[in-house]
Amino acid sequence: MIGLSLGLGLRGAGGFSPASWFTSGGQGVWYDPSDLTTMFQDHQGVTPVSGAGQTVGLMLDKRIGTRVEVFSDANVTFSGPAGYAERVSTGVYRFCSDAGGIGSVVFGGLTSGKSYLVEMTVAAYDGAVSGITGLRADFFSALGIGIRSAVFAAGVCRFYYKADGTSFLARAGGGGLGAKISSISIKEVAGNHALQTGATSLRPLLQQDAGGRYYILFDGTDDFLVTSAIDFTGTNKMSVFAGVRKLNDTDRGMIAELDASAATAGKFGLSGPDFAGQASYGVILNGATGSTYYQHQTFTAPVSNVISANLDISGASRSANIQTRINGAANTSGGGGSGTGLGGGNFGNHALYIGRRGGTTLPFNGRLYGLIVRGAASTATEIAQAESWMNSKTGAY
Repeated sequence: MIGLSLGLGLRGAGGFSPASWFTSGGQGVWYDPSDLTTMFQDHQGVTPVSGAGQTVGLMLDKRIGTRVEVFSDANVTFSGPAGYAERVSTGVYRFCSDAGGIGSVVFGGLTSGKSYLVEMTVAAYDGAVSGITGLRADFFSALGIGIRSAVFAAGVCRFYYKADGTSFLARAGGGGLGAKISSISIKEVAGNHALQTGATSLRPLLQQDAGGRYYILFDGTDDFLVTSAIDFTGTNKMSVFAGVRKLNDTDRGMIAELDASAATAGKFGLSGPDFAGQASYGVILNGATGSTYYQHQTFTAPVSNVISANLDISGASRSANIQTRINGAANTSGGGGSGTGLGGGNFGNHALYIGRRGGTTLPFNGRLYGLIVRGAASTATEIAQAESWMNSKTGAY
């Protein structure tokens, strides 16, 4: 069965864990590639990541952490001709199809927009409808959209489902097919999860460095992950922490960026290098007035770094708007921008792109050891704690 909680990973100095920032439901993300239980090779969550060299199509947000079991036999209903889908016993069901119709088992009690990890055991059909000679189980969302590939063999079936309604269903395929399902778990896994729903070639790889540390490798060509929209409308302050290693300084690459471009109002972006051919990292911040501020710091690739940024789009002082640090020290290379203040507003309700701008340009060539985005300002003590935790993942300094 899927575990009840996401692993918290190694703690930093003083026992700090990023989970402590989100215990009251604070908005943001926390991705930790060293926790293999949070990653799957495909975006459907069918195949867990078990080691280095495998693709990452789904990376779970550890911000909330717990996985809450929501499956209940009382929420299961059936559709199709009588006897074509039925309850064998509590938590055990079977369904089949032939020329007379198709049976479906409907799992209700879900909440639209929430994310779930589903696991069950699939076996051959053993009911009363005659002529069922093949095993097949298909899974469809409340809107009739396929939510994982069809199952043709007995065994454990797993998948990730972001609900588009209050249910999903399992049913047989064409005539003469059916299945029995049991050992069912449907766990809500709250958070802002990052996916790559496109081709396998667009998915980054999990790898390990010489020190045994896990990281996500982006190829600098087309790899990226992206979340659904994250609601940051309640804040004009942001804290961002990343453990990275950029592998060259030839082409500008976006490590993480809110919405399709940080060059529009209420957005931020983290880049490495900051500009093509420049040995640097950069942070860009844009406010409601269209004023854009940025800071960058020189580090020549290949190099590992812990980057942190305290961002504020409410004030008029550039030094207060954007405060960046690398490897535990304040920015010393300066920055620039336009305007005298960012004009208030909020960070909006936008997707977070990881490894590439808007999924189309500025691919990052490098490693991501961890990423925390917090929809709030962080104190000097909190920044130091987060930097120490991130450094435990990267060994950057």
